[in-house]
Amino acid sequence: MELTQATVNDLLARLGPGDGHMYLPDDLDPQVLTDLLDGRYGAPRTLVLDGFTDPTVDESGGAALLAPFEGRAVKIRAWAYGDQWVGTGTARDAGGVERPVLVVAHREVPEPLAVAPDEDVDWMERLKGITGWTQHAQRPDMDWTEVESRLGTALPSDYKCMVETFGEGAFDGYLDLNQEPWPGLREEACSAGPALSTRTCTAGGPTATTPIVGQSWSCPSTASTSPSTAGPRSSSAAF
Repeated sequence: MELTQATVNDLLARLGPGDGHMYLPDDLDPQVLTDLLDGRYGAPRTLVLDGFTDPTVDESGGAALLAPFEGRAVKIRAWAYGDQWVGTGTARDAGGVERPVLVVAHREVPEPLAVAPDEDVDWMERLKGITGWTQHAQRPDMDWTEVESRLGTALPSDYKCMVETFGEGAFDGYLDLNQEPWPGLREEACSAGPALSTRTCTAGGPTATTPIVGQSWSCPSTASTSPSTAGPRSSSAAF
């Protein structure tokens, strides 16, 4: 089977909008399918690697994708896209043969806080609600006085709040929350200061393969026009 984005469209259409999975032809390269989905949805989270399931995987992290395989998944990577989970990799069929798979499952999308036109609501609380963020602050001890002194400029309070709350990472693995430190980033390739960037920056400049980002926060109402994150690494975790 030759894989293209059009092929992926056809396969996903066959699975439908609800829960579904399929075993794919044995000659299909699972990595090619992963790369195509990565280009569409951003870097995935690894749920299963070498038959071992990430113990932190729960319903908010794509656990529904594993249910059809009943413990037979060998490698599964997952993307959050709107109200749907999408996963691919390999799993053993009923005969014990490892085969490529594509799987989708319904995803519960947290409802953002309703805001009246004249209501003043903390937008960070809305952002945490949209991404389903429940963890403690990741960088609460940032020395902003030192950072601002070195940069020679004051930084927006909302930016500082985002850094303290989320830490290093990217929204949908695409919109990077740039922050200190910026190790090895080339000035001509990446922003020299804090910002939201729509490129994934790495030690060698922007690339799509080895992001420095720490985590990926899923924004359910948007297409993942992207990261974090392939392979079994914490940077791929979606919250």
